[in-house]
Amino acid sequence: MTYLTACWSPCWCYNNVKHGTIAVSIYTIVMSVIGMIYALWIGWGGGDSNDLYTPFFETDVRNSAKGLAVAFIIICIFFLASGLLLWRGTVKNIRGYFLPWIILTSILILYTFVFGDRKSVV
Repeated sequence: MTYLTACWSPCWCYNNVKHGTIAVSIYTIVMSVIGMIYALWIGWGGGDSNDLYTPFFETDVRNSAKGLAVAFIIICIFFLASGLLLWRGTVKNIRGYFLPWIILTSILILYTFVFGDRKSVV
């Protein structure tokens, strides 16, 4: 029995869930690759980490940026693998391949909620 018939998000609108899930998986894959390139640029290329909105805000390029870049690359590799599994599972109709993406995204949302804005958590 089908519970969902459409996929809607603020960026995309698809008439069926399969096409929406494929779009989400492609977005996850692309953002993981961009995140890895960015981490390599900051960690080893000596990129700018002074902007407030960057994930490596005020990291020392000589010491702490490399460790944070390695951690960020590992997270991006996990998201890249989960995005590929999500895409493959959607195309081949294998429901279990959806779980790694759900688990990683849930952990990311929980991490963002707990550590994102320390002033709002009293």
